[in-house]
Amino acid sequence: MQNRTPESPKAWEVVLEHIERGLIDGRFAPGDRLPAERELAASLGVGRSSVREALRVLEVLGLVRTGTGSGPAAGAIIIATPQGGMAALLRLQVAAQGFPLHDIVETRLLLETAVVESLAADPD
Repeated sequence: MQNRTPESPKAWEVVLEHIERGLIDGRFAPGDRLPAERELAASLGVGRSSVREALRVLEVLGLVRTGTGSGPAAGAIIIATPQGGMAALLRLQVAAQGFPLHDIVETRLLLETAVVESLAADPD
């Protein structure tokens, strides 16, 4: 019988977790520019390619916008209103798992109702 140890997270997952914690803790907010690729790599002890991979994942999910070069459009910026990332992820999950459409619609209605009620209760 072999003892199996849990796999340590991949380097790009470390970067994703760092950014997620930053969003939860309030260190990062929509509209903020993430630290430079080189800075993230050094502070997390990962390679720059791992940072780029994590940023690509976040970009596909619709959470960041990235630009190359220098200037105001360069780097990774957290998007205030992500577009389509969650929908694309849900479509992939449905396709891969074969979830019944009825369950998906019901879940969506529950979530949307909760969001509307929450927004209606908060006058700000």
